[in-house]
Amino acid sequence: MILVTLLAALLRFWNLTSLGYNSDEAVYAGQAATLSGDPLRSQFFSVFRAHPLLIAFLISIPYRIFGTTQVSVIEFWGRAVVAGSGTLTVSALYILAKVMYSKKAAVISSLLLALLPYHILVSRQVLLDVGLGFFFVVTLIFLVKFAKTGNLIWAFGIGISTGFAVLSKEVGILLVPIILIFLKLRNFLTLRSFLVMVGGFFLAIAPYPLATLQGGASGRLLYVFQWQVSRPPNHTWLFYLFTLLPYFYLVAALGVLGGLLALRRRTPSDILTLLWLAIPAAFFQFWTVKGFHYMIPVAPAVCLLAARFFDVNWARSFHVQLSRSVSPGTSRVFTTLLVLITASTLFITYTNVVAASQTTPLAGLSGLQGTRELGRWIVANVPEGSVFLTIGPTMANIIQFYGNRQAYALSISLNPIRRNPSYPAVYNPDYQIANGYIQYLAWDAYSGTRSPFFSGKLNSYIDRYHGKLLYTVYGTHRAGGGIVPVDLVRIYRVYGKLGT
Repeated sequence: MILVTLLAALLRFWNLTSLGYNSDEAVYAGQAATLSGDPLRSQFFSVFRAHPLLIAFLISIPYRIFGTTQVSVIEFWGRAVVAGSGTLTVSALYILAKVMYSKKAAVISSLLLALLPYHILVSRQVLLDVGLGFFFVVTLIFLVKFAKTGNLIWAFGIGISTGFAVLSKEVGILLVPIILIFLKLRNFLTLRSFLVMVGGFFLAIAPYPLATLQGGASGRLLYVFQWQVSRPPNHTWLFYLFTLLPYFYLVAALGVLGGLLALRRRTPSDILTLLWLAIPAAFFQFWTVKGFHYMIPVAPAVCLLAARFFDVNWARSFHVQLSRSVSPGTSRVFTTLLVLITASTLFITYTNVVAASQTTPLAGLSGLQGTRELGRWIVANVPEGSVFLTIGPTMANIIQFYGNRQAYALSISLNPIRRNPSYPAVYNPDYQIANGYIQYLAWDAYSGTRSPFFSGKLNSYIDRYHGKLLYTVYGTHRAGGGIVPVDLVRIYRVYGKLGT
């Protein structure tokens, strides 16, 4: 298990800061920097921005120790905290699988998760979902322990860990139906155990609502919740099937076979694993907004079901008699298949970590090329107090995080109900540019691909106000089976009618 954990750490920490932060990373790291007392980023990133604060708080600890003046320090420690939680998830899955099934299932499932391209890619970014996934696994360890022993200390642990999952990201509340359904089916749901779990849960989450009330941000969070539930769909119904499948490869196929076996056997452990997979997956499928990284909490469940494929006697499960000569052959086939999966997932992981396309308009896939270089140029060449206009909030967040300059996004809706309240809208860009309130326009390939309408609108302002190209960030993009050069970011200086 030590070797598997070291392998997981190597793949998650290796060359960790080869790319700069993407937009979400800039927001969460900026939030953590504000918590640590960073005077620059606190101008642009509020503590109570959207999600609970546990991950931001954990990242703020090394920020306080090592400081936030050096970009390289900020980038490394922000990602290191998340990569560490991803590595710990591999170890936690080993413990869970061993308690639920067997040592063999524990080794195989943790190895598959350690090598899983999807889990590695997301673990290398400052995102909340990896920490959420870790507390999912820890909570289920406590749940299985409680179901086996009836000891209330494990019930209290269930409540505490569920609270930490919710403090990582609100959707951690999906643990509640998993816990209640499983305990009800097992006849372990008593009033006493329920109250102990509830007590642990509220004890864990109490600091966040208290801090929210003290900081006067309760109204803002209600506004964010209203916006979240009213957001229009951003991807098609089959997004997860077609987008995530290449990053699961054969593990997904074996997970399906393992799921069929679990449905047939229906042991308590099988039922819990199916609940763990089905409830979050159904929620994210029916939730209108879909993200590449949202399915992280169920990735360990897929690996656990795939491990079950190697951990059972299929002939006995389906009442098939095999001769002794056939059984060793079957074992060799299974061993060969496991080696093939391990080698292929390692290859896919390597190619995606080393050569992922960073101009692909898919949030959560990886960091972004050129963001660090752009920030250095802005700090060195753009006067303090200058204001940028961008296509969307992606580049606005990056400019504020790396360049410490105010930035507004064209794509932010003027209707307050249809926009993230963390982002102010630009009500009259023409007026703002013409009167010198906005001096710089930033076009970027990532946002331009996602929002061609607003990309065209920004270009129209560049033409109308005779924008002067000051700086271009160059990068590469996968196209036609090869790597081609591309303009990633272009910065223009515009002058309004006042000539300022």
